[in-house]
Amino acid sequence: MITCKEATKFISQKEEGKLSLRQRWQLWMHLGVCAVCRIFERQNKVIIKNAPHLHEHLNASLSVLEKESIVAALEKGS
Repeated sequence: MITCKEATKFISQKEEGKLSLRQRWQLWMHLGVCAVCRIFERQNKVIIKNAPHLHEHLNASLSVLEKESIVAALEKGS
């Protein structure tokens, strides 16, 4: 049986069509017993469905300084 961490990874890969037959079977078995991962799968589908529309509500972009700040924070966290 796969773990919840593996299941969430498989759920994300499933949306991209990148699961082998074995992985799909393992995910199906896991989802049969894990209500939390079933909720995650439903939420993931909603996010993927609505993600292309998110940018329509935003009319702003990051400044160069903001981008550099984000990059610096990511590098610091590595």
